[in-house]
Amino acid sequence: MRRLHLLLLGASLLWLAVLAARLSPPPAAEATGWLAPAFPFHEYWRLGFTSEGGAAYTAAIGRDVAGVAAFRSSRAGGDIYFIFPPSAETLEVRAIQANVLARSGAYSGTASLAFEVRALSGVLEHVVSAAPLDLEAAPAGEWAGVARSASPADLLIAPGQVLVARATFSEGARDDLDVRAIFEIEVGVPEPPATPTPTAAPVTPEPTATAATATVPTATTTIPTATAAPSATATVPGATVTAAPSATATGPGATATATLATPAPTEWNVYLPLLIK
Repeated sequence: MRRLHLLLLGASLLWLAVLAARLSPPPAAEATGWLAPAFPFHEYWRLGFTSEGGAAYTAAIGRDVAGVAAFRSSRAGGDIYFIFPPSAETLEVRAIQANVLARSGAYSGTASLAFEVRALSGVLEHVVSAAPLDLEAAPAGEWAGVARSASPADLLIAPGQVLVARATFSEGARDDLDVRAIFEIEVGVPEPPATPTPTAAPVTPEPTATAATATVPTATTTIPTATAAPSATATVPGATVTAAPSATATGPGATATATLATPAPTEWNVYLPLLIK
């Protein structure tokens, strides 16, 4: 009976563990798209509406939003605009992709497509694309990148402005060229400018002290050379005695001359011992 209770208790605990695992929330997934953090923020624009004859955003009234732009050279009004939705914050155009889905007819002039930023009133602000796209020569059925302007200011869309794809027909409304295209525009919050690194002020070198060279005059001292006389004279009371190899003594009333003898060389006697056997 006790064993049965233990089995029932173990089964109950296992069932509770499985139930808790099912009821626990799944791990949070990384937010993408519009759920991503505000910075770095980016999204893709593919929808807009076609306006023939004017770029003012009031042309959106009564028009359907679509993902395909229609550019027909026979339509009255000349230029045709595909207008993307406005934004409440400043965005930067990071990439532009265009794809000509279908093309028919021909045009006797030049049909080109450019991407521009315009005010809500339709006034041109600046051009985003670096060069216009030829609508008759562009490859059909494939995505092609559109080069952007090299100026960072040309890539910005401020609040109160819209991005526009403008088709221009050089000879006005004529002929029967009909181009249907789709676009993918990558936009995002512009990155803040890098903080410049402070530059240290140039250090002005201090003047280097140059040691002056002092010129010390050279003093030349001439020391007289004393020459010993061969004879010396000594004066005593009443007489003068001069010692020399030949000296003369002078006294009161008399003169005596003394001659010094030259010493003879010294003789040395050497005795050698004699050993007799």
